[in-house]
Amino acid sequence: MKEITSLKNGVRAGAMLRRAAAAVLSVAALACSAAAAEDVVVQRFDTAAGAANYTKWWGSAPTTISFDAAKDAAGNAASGSMKVVVDFNLATYGGDNQFAIRGALGGDGNLNTKVVDASKYDHLEFDIYWDPSSPQRSFGDFGGLDVGLVPTDYSQNWFKNFGVQIVDGWQHISLPVSDLTQTTLGSIGGVVFKMWSGASDWGQTGTATFWLDNIKLVPKGFVTGFDNDGYVSSNAFWSWWGGASRTVEWDPAHDAASDTNSGAIKISVTFSGTGDNQYSEGMSLAGANSYNGALTIHTASYGSFDFDLLIDPATDLDLNTLNTSGDPQGLGIGFATPTWGQTWPPAASQPKPENDGAWHHFSIPLDPSWPDIPGLIFKKYFNNGPTGTLTFYVDNLRFIPTTAEIPPPTASIARAEKGLNLFFSNPGSQYQRQGIRSIAADAVSWVGNANPVTYSVTIKHFPDGTAFPGAQAHIILVPDTAGGTAPDYSDPNAILLDIHATASNGGTATFRYKINQPNANGMMYGAGALGNVTSTNILGKWSVTFQNDTDITLTSPDGSTTSLTMPAADAALFAPASAMGTYFGGQPNALANTGEELIFSNVKITNGPDTVVNESFEPADPDNGLSADAWIKRLDAPEGLYVIDNAQVNTPALWLRWSLPDADFTLKVSTNLNTAAIDAGLTPIISGKNRQVLLNSTNMVSGNQAFYFLVKP
Repeated sequence: MKEITSLKNGVRAGAMLRRAAAAVLSVAALACSAAAAEDVVVQRFDTAAGAANYTKWWGSAPTTISFDAAKDAAGNAASGSMKVVVDFNLATYGGDNQFAIRGALGGDGNLNTKVVDASKYDHLEFDIYWDPSSPQRSFGDFGGLDVGLVPTDYSQNWFKNFGVQIVDGWQHISLPVSDLTQTTLGSIGGVVFKMWSGASDWGQTGTATFWLDNIKLVPKGFVTGFDNDGYVSSNAFWSWWGGASRTVEWDPAHDAASDTNSGAIKISVTFSGTGDNQYSEGMSLAGANSYNGALTIHTASYGSFDFDLLIDPATDLDLNTLNTSGDPQGLGIGFATPTWGQTWPPAASQPKPENDGAWHHFSIPLDPSWPDIPGLIFKKYFNNGPTGTLTFYVDNLRFIPTTAEIPPPTASIARAEKGLNLFFSNPGSQYQRQGIRSIAADAVSWVGNANPVTYSVTIKHFPDGTAFPGAQAHIILVPDTAGGTAPDYSDPNAILLDIHATASNGGTATFRYKINQPNANGMMYGAGALGNVTSTNILGKWSVTFQNDTDITLTSPDGSTTSLTMPAADAALFAPASAMGTYFGGQPNALANTGEELIFSNVKITNGPDTVVNESFEPADPDNGLSADAWIKRLDAPEGLYVIDNAQVNTPALWLRWSLPDADFTLKVSTNLNTAAIDAGLTPIISGKNRQVLLNSTNMVSGNQAFYFLVKP
């Protein structure tokens, strides 16, 4: 008999597995706290005082610094820029043919007025305009510009030198702090601009004139302050789904800091009260194009997402309704995942805005186990009503780095159970559907059928009703389905039998339907909810029987039944022209439920005396899958389906799981604690907040014992 032990960080963490009993290790809760937000240091040069902050530091080339109210990078008549004129003369100044100018972050010339730890910042950016009549180098540029940060001891920490391009217009420059010497970032009080042109073979002679504007030292995690319309004009916002009309625009008249050089994004949504009464607006953090992951936030490194919000006083949607109903409750902010799924913060973290004419700052805590974030989602769903327009402004989007140390992952081993194992494995996606569609059932319909038709699913395992409320198993019936993973939403006509556990692990199955409602499901939770049946136990056989076109019987595991009637005109719409799409599966319905699993031991369909389907998932395909001749996988996360048969149960088959995040950890195995562990050679999958791999006879190491380690270099 093989003995299996899971370990963490090379330290033994649990007892060996013997026969049918598994030693399950505790899974530590992961939590992060956000650091105090670093200021965005901005120099706009709105007045002459901005230019007066700068002074010539060294260099023989005569240099003048002034304020130019007639030239602004954004064309803002209420602002300006700093003008610098340098008279280079190689013959006169030789090796000192250069200039250097210095400014203080505090704006008053004093390096000690505002001092920052630049290690907490991401980049320095600024706009520069170089007069085309300025002297050029033979290299084809205006010269090599050096930019640096100045510590309070007046030393310099330099970014990489770059050649100023020959462009007749403003250029935006961004220089990463990661390029600087990291040991001298702790006490930065200023910024320096320098150009040396003392080389005998390419040194310049002549008057160079340039302007600087919008100098910013930007903290890590800062996304945008919407200084211009770039996010809109570059299509970083897009309508993701929903029938409510909406507009998105950049508004320079509104800014959280009343900065006349900046603005905010204005989103206006009109809810009609009927139909698909919702909206979802995506936004790529990268600032250009829909579904653009060029800028992706590593969630485990940040403690919160912060932003500023203003509700337009013209909003006539009742905010109490907004904050206490619909989905999500509150304004509705979510995070896109790298595969463009969605992560939805819980209701307690959703912004609850006020319509008081004032800007408010909101902070949404991040769970380090959530997927990384390439985009935001602004979303609100109402099941029919209410009606009205919601108009709001958002500004200063940023992710705040965490101060908490992320604990290492913790591991567990559990015996795999026989049956169809469906995992809610798509991390951060609370509405993922995981299911299968019967091919044989395509030919079965109860409409116009003299025989009763019964669909049943036998549940062997279900998430605990207290720990994971909202988790759902279901049967979905859709005539002539388009074939997606969520036909209960996307198709116009659909029946849903949803099964949920009670807090005491009893169960309730509710019969819902909709007609003539594509890409919506409001009717299912209103007039289409015909009734339910309950059971003292969630485990066991749940069935729905269509006695004829309109009469329906629900039966639960403890034998309870409920009779329902569908209006004849509605029932007629479920007569398929070609096929009745028949789905068995589930969905988590809450972030906390991702990673949990359903196990079905049997799925059965009868048409009068005839058995159309009687599937006990035995034996499994070689890849732990389903027979392609009998079933079509309908999975939002394809890695979340396993079929475990008797042969594997008797091996035994074991789930080895560990918590996320697990960055830089590698799974290793050893047959003896006195010998070095080797790479386990396994390919685990992400399953919600965990990573897991199925151990069986094909991938276990030889011998009668094994020790698994998670090791970080």
